[in-house]
Amino acid sequence: MSGIKCKRILVIIFGLIIRDILLVTILIHSAFLQSFLTKQIIVFFSKTYDINLSVENVYIKLPNTIQLTGVYLTDSIGDTLVYSQEINAKISELKLLDKKIYIEQISLNEPFINIVVDSAGNSNYKFILNKFASEDEDTTTSESFDIFCNNFEIINARFKYKDLRYLQTTDAINFSDINISGFNITIRDFEYLNDSISLNLSKLSVDEKSGLNIKEFSTNILYCNSGIFLKDFILKTKYSEFLSSEISLEGVEEDYLSDPLNKMKVKILIDTLIFDIADLGPFLPEYRYLHDKVYFSGDFTGKLSNFKLKNFNISYGQDTRLIANLSVDGLPDYDMTFIFGDVSKLTTSSPDVTKMLKIFSPTEPVVLPEMIDELGYLSFNGNITGLFNDLVAYGEFNTGLGTIRTDMAIVTDFETFDIAYNGKLQANKINIGEITGYPDTFGMLSLSSTLNGTLDSTGNFRAMIDCDISELGILDYYYSGIKVKGDISNNFFNGELYVNDPNLQVEFIGKYNYGADNQELAFSSDIYANLNNLNITNDSLPSELKIVISSDIKGDILNTPEGNVFISDLTYTSNGQTLRLNQLSLNSYRDEYEQQFLTIRSDYADINLYGIFEYGELGTTVYNMLAGYTPTFIDKIEVEESKSDNIANFDIRLKALENLTNVFIPELSIEGEIFAEGKISGINNELDAIFSIPVIKYDSIYLWGSELNINAY
Repeated sequence: MSGIKCKRILVIIFGLIIRDILLVTILIHSAFLQSFLTKQIIVFFSKTYDINLSVENVYIKLPNTIQLTGVYLTDSIGDTLVYSQEINAKISELKLLDKKIYIEQISLNEPFINIVVDSAGNSNYKFILNKFASEDEDTTTSESFDIFCNNFEIINARFKYKDLRYLQTTDAINFSDINISGFNITIRDFEYLNDSISLNLSKLSVDEKSGLNIKEFSTNILYCNSGIFLKDFILKTKYSEFLSSEISLEGVEEDYLSDPLNKMKVKILIDTLIFDIADLGPFLPEYRYLHDKVYFSGDFTGKLSNFKLKNFNISYGQDTRLIANLSVDGLPDYDMTFIFGDVSKLTTSSPDVTKMLKIFSPTEPVVLPEMIDELGYLSFNGNITGLFNDLVAYGEFNTGLGTIRTDMAIVTDFETFDIAYNGKLQANKINIGEITGYPDTFGMLSLSSTLNGTLDSTGNFRAMIDCDISELGILDYYYSGIKVKGDISNNFFNGELYVNDPNLQVEFIGKYNYGADNQELAFSSDIYANLNNLNITNDSLPSELKIVISSDIKGDILNTPEGNVFISDLTYTSNGQTLRLNQLSLNSYRDEYEQQFLTIRSDYADINLYGIFEYGELGTTVYNMLAGYTPTFIDKIEVEESKSDNIANFDIRLKALENLTNVFIPELSIEGEIFAEGKISGINNELDAIFSIPVIKYDSIYLWGSELNINAY
């Protein structure tokens, strides 16, 4: 009997337990209880913290899921601060005695956060922080639960931020007026253990109204005292993509953040990096529709002060490629930073260069000189070695217009951006005809030169050169044996030029200075040229030129020069006829009254010219006078206001003219001397002159000697 009673008692107890479980289950799933819980939560937060929080419903789904819907929090003036359509929490374990709650996953579905900062600088969430802040320090032992969660998920979130103090209208991203939509993120396997954090981040995406877009961001993250380590890094934007199997920032010492340049190792394995220029659009609107892609790959390893780039590859356009290895040691001290770069391949082309310039100047197109187009396909291989501001460049450039080899040391001043250079330069078969735009006149150029000079930031250069030109094509003739040695700049030369070619011998020693203040032309030269063989003339009989010339002129060379030019031993042969000039002297000077004087003495002409004039303006005046009488043949030159009155008196004696006409115009005969004297007035545009002309014969036409008066206005 006692056994039957025990069984009956156990059945009753088990039934009661089942009943209570069913009752609890029914109560938990009842809308009444869940509504009651919702109201209690609202009342608790509203009374305790004086905030306006509402929750539409609470669903408890056994065995371990809690769902809140319609969570709504307003700011102090009743506008939306936070809203979430749905919040789900999946509890994996409760340890009540240990006061620990383990949540497997928290999900927020379509949350919305709206932050506003008013014109006084007060944010709409500040009042909540004040509600939860404690004025007195809490000295009691905490009895709260520890909550652990390994997985988080936010789906289709929106975020608005507006700072009314800095509102402005712009097409670029406005950090005082941000509007983000479509924000998604998933965090898995989150662990916080022994001061280290590890997690798997995936499916991060975001859109901002400016056009800033992240389609996908995912990686495995480990953060600890020694650094941060990323594995399987993926970043995809609207147009670009970055894939890396490993990115790490690792501290060599515990306090590595105090000196990251020297105490932190960086490792970035760039598997694929495709950067589309249009992704700059949200920050620089002018790039918004410029879809140009640049491709990168390579390995970055080392400290920020001492790093290496291995197997570094850049690809752009149709022809631009770079394959190189680079090591840098010594940053941030540029003066002591050593660089070694091994460029195994560098190629580009003029179409790619044009596209690159559009990147740097998207709104104002840069038009390249035609010479750049002629360069065609360019390539370089070599290496760069030395300190950052003292480099040696050794390598070979190949272009469609020839090849250049360099072995050059380059020193850069990074404060002024001035450059000093010293080394060797070789050029082989450079097509200067294409470069200058005169292919019918010029041909190839080959040279070997040493250079030692400077180049400043404004483009002014100066160099000591020692150059041997082995090949120079002009008029389908290739000169050889040319040597140039001296000091040269934008407007200055002081040195020597020698030519030892079978058909041209030149010795030139002197200097030329065309500076704004101190102009000078001082030289002596001895020249022999076989004009036929040089293709300057095409006579059936020999044509040659021999001349010895010297000059010593200073001042404004083109307008008011002072000095002299002397020619001696000139012999010119054309078609078997020879012209000899024993001497020609030209002397130009100004007297104490600022009058300009010019005297020319030679075997064939004696000329005196004096007055108040500038040579350049006076020449233009005479030219325009002739153009006025022969408009069909000569067009006038447009001139600005003259600096001088350009009044000149002249007397001219032309003699022994038959020696000249026999060589240049055999059909012309002048049987005596020609005299002329007169005055030119540029300010009045007048010419008064008297000419005495001997008998002149041209073929069967005679002009008998006479005196000619000219009054031109």
